[in-house]
Amino acid sequence: MRLVLRIAVFTLPIITLIFSAKFHVASTGSQSSRAQRFLLQTATEADTVPPHLLLRPPPPPPPPHSDSARPCEPLSARAVRETAEANAHGVTFVTFANAAQLDFALNWHQHLSLLGLGRSALLGATDEATNRGLSAAGARCFPLKSSIGADEAKWGSPGFSHMGRTKALLVRTLLELNATLLFADVDVVFLRDPLPYLGRQLAAHAQLLFHTDGFGSSPEAIAAQPPGLETPSFGITPEMNTGLFLMAPAAAALAAAWCAALDADGAFSNWKNDQQALNQLLRRGLVAPPAGDTRKLMAAYGGSLQLGLLPNHLFPSGHLFFIQRALHRLGATPVAVHLTFQNCDQSGKRHRMREGGLWLLDDLGPHFLPP
Repeated sequence: MRLVLRIAVFTLPIITLIFSAKFHVASTGSQSSRAQRFLLQTATEADTVPPHLLLRPPPPPPPPHSDSARPCEPLSARAVRETAEANAHGVTFVTFANAAQLDFALNWHQHLSLLGLGRSALLGATDEATNRGLSAAGARCFPLKSSIGADEAKWGSPGFSHMGRTKALLVRTLLELNATLLFADVDVVFLRDPLPYLGRQLAAHAQLLFHTDGFGSSPEAIAAQPPGLETPSFGITPEMNTGLFLMAPAAAALAAAWCAALDADGAFSNWKNDQQALNQLLRRGLVAPPAGDTRKLMAAYGGSLQLGLLPNHLFPSGHLFFIQRALHRLGATPVAVHLTFQNCDQSGKRHRMREGGLWLLDDLGPHFLPP
């Protein structure tokens, strides 16, 4: 009996493997037809995508040591003033990266440069390799002290918590230098110049503007012309995302409180993060706009700051843009896409950008190009 059981235990996986192989061969035809239907559906959807969003051959990357190369210089009031003066709205675009994120930072900067906004950007380098890479690409960069390290700062890792603290400290420093900053993580891609839109909100006295983790825009926001902010009652439930936001100098006290909150013991325990800490501060004493106020600005942080929500069809998450493909069906042209809701960390985000024609750093080959 024991011998029979041993034979059965040994042979059962082999039998299972054989039947699995036969099933795979038998189902190949149906899998192929499903793939064909998927390709046809994708091609049909692509016909509705605005022309500038269709896949296109990338421009060549900057040479390793181009004439435009400039050394990274310490962050200063002069750097803030000169980048703000490079556009009509006085906004400084800001991000930072370590060595693991250098290619994302270069892609981020190249998209802005294609929009004529490269001179309005400041990029922080947390290590020497990033310093050299950004400098060689001609980006205006500055050394940024951080404990992130050179490796990928995956969500929940010690590097991730250091990245959140570095961001809050950088924002506080820039606001103290009187910057009106548009902070965008390096996994944000700008597809259109955001400044005309942002300029209207600043003229309406907005002091904080946040991209959110929402999964869609309200019908009112989609229909608005010219485009405005999201209706607070529709958009306030999801978290405001710290990967894409605008802050005016009036928010300096908020940034200082954010830094203090992240210094506290347990700020990143139990999967908490910098985003949750800032949301708690923003929602403290939050007051809805008065009835009939078309600006859609809320009083945030104890009523001291005017807060607006960026609509998801103009500033979509990765889920909305790549998975739902809702913007393609709308025929909407996003201003910026933030690659949130993406598996496989940076490698997954890099692949998403390549598939979407948003990665400008290498020759992608025929697989990624339009037919």
